[in-house]
Amino acid sequence: MPQTPTIKDFAVKTSINPACAGSVFLETSECKIVCEIEGPSISGAKNVQSIQVRIEDTTVDKIIEQTLGDDDFEKDKELKVKRVELEQVLTSITENLVRMEEYPNMELAITFKIFENRMNIKQYLALALSMALVHSGIQTNTIMVPCAIAKTEDGDYILDPKQTEWESSISKLFICFDIEQDEVIHMESSCSKAQSLEEINKMIDILKLAGKEYSKLIFEKINMEN
Repeated sequence: MPQTPTIKDFAVKTSINPACAGSVFLETSECKIVCEIEGPSISGAKNVQSIQVRIEDTTVDKIIEQTLGDDDFEKDKELKVKRVELEQVLTSITENLVRMEEYPNMELAITFKIFENRMNIKQYLALALSMALVHSGIQTNTIMVPCAIAKTEDGDYILDPKQTEWESSISKLFICFDIEQDEVIHMESSCSKAQSLEEINKMIDILKLAGKEYSKLIFEKINMEN
């Protein structure tokens, strides 16, 4: 049976046998995210059959409930839409990253760092992606390299490895990728919470962007090594 690591209110490093499939979950008193990976137990990550990321939390519910009006029907409808959208984005990005058949056994470095002994929804999402990568055979042992999601003059969001100051509260989820170092990847976010539906929507957009840029940078690293 594969390991099922839990991250709960403290910093941790972990690694999982790449030949294992199963569930990875992240849990605190406020949230639980489950990443389920199915595939042959002897073939490794490139033969993964299916991936599903599921959010089981109260944090997203609370944010949306505080923003919406008193209409229970509309509130429930909006909650379901946002939850499904977040799950779909996570599942899509996770699939793209886990199915890297060109280099299925590469070792990447990830550090999980939790600010002020407390995790928030943006950290859960970043960590869920990290754990899915760990489950596909990635070993952990890294240093932190600052890399921010920055807002451009045109209003778009880009990954900016040189920027360490945040322009707004929503641009605090970031992914680090340092081609010059042996330690390659770091995923982290700030401890401030999303306060509105608008921020949740922006967070979804950032996740989509991060997934695309993240995959591109990984393949750039592979090409340089080869």
